[in-house]
Amino acid sequence: MKRTLLTTAAILIALTIAVFWLTRERQDSNVRNISGTQHQVRRTVGAPHELIPERAGTAAVAANAATQPKGGSVARVVPRAADGGERANALVRVGTRESSFEANALGLFPRVPIGLDETVCVAVSYPDGQPGDLVVVQSEDGGRLDNGQIVMRTTLNDARQVQFSFTSTMEGGLYRVCLRKGFNEKRLEFWGSTKTSSH
Repeated sequence: MKRTLLTTAAILIALTIAVFWLTRERQDSNVRNISGTQHQVRRTVGAPHELIPERAGTAAVAANAATQPKGGSVARVVPRAADGGERANALVRVGTRESSFEANALGLFPRVPIGLDETVCVAVSYPDGQPGDLVVVQSEDGGRLDNGQIVMRTTLNDARQVQFSFTSTMEGGLYRVCLRKGFNEKRLEFWGSTKTSSH
């Protein structure tokens, strides 16, 4: 009786270990497959297609370029910013002061001091974009855009840029304005204070 119970217990333990081991091995295999895959977004721009890696380092861009077809339709890899998104530059005018910035690796522009209830003129250019590309601009912490709302839809002009104005409220503090172009996000930050008013 004791021998039968011990044998049954040993078999159950062995089966449990085998199931655990097989399940773990399958999960490890799935993780390797997912991490080894490079996702691409295919976008039609007239006649050639652009293959745009969502997250591509220098090695991935070079490898992708090497595998492109030699004849027929042309495929090119668009240069990407370190955050995996498009490069973007901003020109910000506060009163008579004008400043030019480039988005950092996280898609953030440097913080700009502004006054309370002050209107700021902004032009953001996307060198890798195409005229007509949709950009959604949203004020995340109050204030208003030039359409009087907190959200506006616009498109890149022939110079591959969007232009808008932002007006802070009478309250000081941080104002963030987000620009969404496809899956890419860029963020402008303004610090409202009476000390920086240009009125």
